[in-house]
Amino acid sequence: MLPLLKELCENVPGPIAALPVPYRTTVEKPTMQTLCAHDKMYMELEPHLMTRFEMAQFAKQATELGVRLAPMHPLLYTFNSACFTNK
Repeated sequence: MLPLLKELCENVPGPIAALPVPYRTTVEKPTMQTLCAHDKMYMELEPHLMTRFEMAQFAKQATELGVRLAPMHPLLYTFNSACFTNK
């Protein structure tokens, strides 16, 4: 997500916001929905969860780019652990 945010910040003349979803995705599986089998959608995501340190690093790098994060969004809490949003 950071490369996309960087490109947006460089090309969009207004504020940029991001809603982080704490899963490790890849080029082959770019969304959280593609991380599990279709018949087990959202049921096998735990192995793909980011650590609190990875989330903190993402937040730091995104903030340095000038991105405003939305950690209080209900969707983040749905797939979140308290350690991601507590300092």
